[in-house]
Order: sequence, then C-alpha cells, then structure tokens
Amino acid sequence: MSARIISDGANPAVLVRSARAGHRPNTWCIRRRRFALGSILGLGLAVALALAAASAAQAADPLAWSPATLVDSGPHPDNSILGISCPATSLCVATDEAGNIVTSTDPTGGEEADWATPVSIDAGHPLEKVSCPTTSFCVAVDGYGNAFTTTEPTGGPSKWHETNIDPRLSSAPSGSFVSCPTTSFCVVATGTNELITSTEPTGGASKWKASANEALKFGYFSSLDCQSTTLCVVDYTVAESGSAIYSSTNPTGGWSAWTHTGNVSWLGGLVGPSCPTASLCIGGTGSKVITTTAPATGPWTESSAVNSNWFNDVSCASASLCVG
Repeated sequence: MSARIISDGANPAVLVRSARAGHRPNTWCIRRRRFALGSILGLGLAVALALAAASAAQAADPLAWSPATLVDSGPHPDNSILGISCPATSLCVATDEAGNIVTSTDPTGGEEADWATPVSIDAGHPLEKVSCPTTSFCVAVDGYGNAFTTTEPTGGPSKWHETNIDPRLSSAPSGSFVSCPTTSFCVVATGTNELITSTEPTGGASKWKASANEALKFGYFSSLDCQSTTLCVVDYTVAESGSAIYSSTNPTGGWSAWTHTGNVSWLGGLVGPSCPTASLCIGGTGSKVITTTAPATGPWTESSAVNSNWFNDVSCASASLCVG
C-alpha cells in the first residue's frame, strides 16, 4: 500500500490516500491562510488530478481516501493544521495554529491514538509550514521570523531548537513558507519581499542569509518549492495585478540569481507549486492548473478551469500523478 497524508486546514484532521481498487477519491475541505491579505480566502474542494503521463495501470487502479482522523483536539481554530510533511510512510509531522507539533509514526493507522499528543514549541504563534526531507530532520517556521529545527522530530519539545532568522518579522508578523530538499539546504519565503537561505540549517542565526529585492515591495511571497539545491520556484503576489513566478538554479546567490519566468492571472497567486522533477513544475491558479516543462526559464501555461472551486495546494508524488 502506498500512502500520502493531506492535512485538512479547516479542521484538525488528516486524510490518508491509499491504493484500493474500485473506489474514487473522497473530497475534503481545506483552508488557506493569507496573513498578508489579513483574511481567510475560504473553503475549497480537493480534486485529484491524474496527468496525461499516468499509465493505464494507474487509471485501472484508482486511489481512495480514508475517513478523516481527528489528530489535534482543542478549540477551533487554534488547533487547525497549517502544514504537514511526510518524508516516509513511517513518519508525518504537522504544525498547527497554536504553535504545536503533531507527529505520527503510523499515519495510516486511522486512529487518533496513532498520532502523538500535540507538543508546544512556539506557544502563541501559528506554525505556518514544516519541511522534512528525511525522517531525522525537519524545519518548521512561524510568521514571526523564527525557524525551528530538529534531528529527532518525535522527541518532544526539547528536541526542537528555535532560531530567529528574520528579526524584521518580530514586530510585523507575516506568513512564511519553507522548503528543504535536503538536510543541508533550506529556503524560507516570508510574507514580505525577503527570501532566506541556509546551507547549515542547524547552525544558528548566522547560517541563514536573507536576500531582498527592493523592487518587490508592494506584495508578498505566497508559495515556494525547491526541487533540489539547484532549482527553486517562488511566487510573488501583488493583489492589484496578479502575481509573478521567479525561478533560480542558484538559490543561495541572492536575488540577482532569480529570474522572472512567468505570470499568474489569478489575484490569489500560484498555489503549490510542486516540482517532482527538474523538468516539470505544476501549481494551481484559481480553478486552473499552471504548468511548465522548463522551470528554470519558463514559460508557464495555464489550463482552462478544471473545477468550479479554487486550488489551495498542489502536491505531485511523481511526474505522472498530482493531487490538488
């Protein structure tokens, strides 16, 4: 059985996708938080998208979703799950609005008891996103410029170490995203015009380097994905005029190493994106899908509407299967 965990942002629950013949994916509601807009965009239905490259065998063996499992009891919305990363079927790490980490070493078990009791590592601050490239390394970020690293994700709060990587956000919090394709490389995109990179994420504040493009000062970064240490894609949204996609094959080289590779027409920007290979990136834009087969240079191509709702996230397990 293959498994993939998707968080339900509107509720403290997760859904498990597994291979079961004769069933179709269920739908679920998720909430997408936009600190820079200062409001919640709303609810969207999840749509599983099998790309044209999917094999006939995959089409004959559709996937099914398990019922949602309550994993984080507490007052809504304080216990809403905001981020989740599953580096293997034996580990999932989630973050919530109250600054808690929730982990499971048996995420397909289907019971609340299969998830550890939430542990607080950032009391009073929402933990925006988490990225775990391996089962023994994770980085989580909040909107106050803090990064939390661990080499023992299930070890409790003492195993998570806080580093302030962006003092500017301490007094003006904003949403943040993190992507760590390896244990020795992470990129954080803040809800401002700043990208922060590290080739030694556990080395303290001095090992994180910020780079800002002063020309980008009327919007905010709204999504991020690093396929490897030599390919990252980020979206910068300006509410009045849509958003722009930037890519880099040298993410630690500062803003001069980033190139404008495409535009997104939807005012909510590019969601996802997900780059399963160095020659394919896929994201959502409103109710459309936007793709490129040349992430480093573009262009990006928008599809026609694929559903009547908008995308809140996209994740591609491979070049032949994406779920949004």
